[in-house]
Amino acid sequence: AKPKIVLIPGDLTKDGELVNHVTMRNLLQRLRDEGIKVLVIPGNHDINNPEALSFKSEPPSPVASVTPEEFAEIYRDFGYKNALYRDENSLSYVSHPFYKLWILAIDACKYTNNVGTSDVSGAIKPATMEWIKDIMEKAREKDITVLAMMHHGVMQHYSLQNSLDPGYVIDNWQENAAALANAGIK
Repeated sequence: AKPKIVLIPGDLTKDGELVNHVTMRNLLQRLRDEGIKVLVIPGNHDINNPEALSFKSEPPSPVASVTPEEFAEIYRDFGYKNALYRDENSLSYVSHPFYKLWILAIDACKYTNNVGTSDVSGAIKPATMEWIKDIMEKAREKDITVLAMMHHGVMQHYSLQNSLDPGYVIDNWQENAAALANAGIK
């Protein structure tokens, strides 16, 4: 089957290596060349990752990772260039791929904390949450269906997940899940 759209909610690379982002962009371009829309949002390993390594030698050696600005430029054809709206506080954006449908790509990664080690947990910044609420109000006014995607979970998949396996659910997930639901995200 040939899908009309492919959504990739992060971890486009192992550990944010620039060379791997360029390779991934080129692979995604092949889908785009086939007429398939592709939208991406970063995952917790994709940006400012101090663990970006080359395994061409022993021991592995550090290689360049990407900044948030570089990520948006590398993937400009996969959501960023034609974004209907962009959040100024994160890499979140809204795409309008089809009539009466918006894709809300939410960036909940903590790549600004990546100094020395990688912070793989997630959080929605308060300013980004306000931006999301504004987007959802605009969508409601225009009778637009919104499909949201984000790398981290917004709810636990099982009881005590955040205690037993921390970092996979966004910080303050109960409050944020309620805020997203109240904004109209299902």
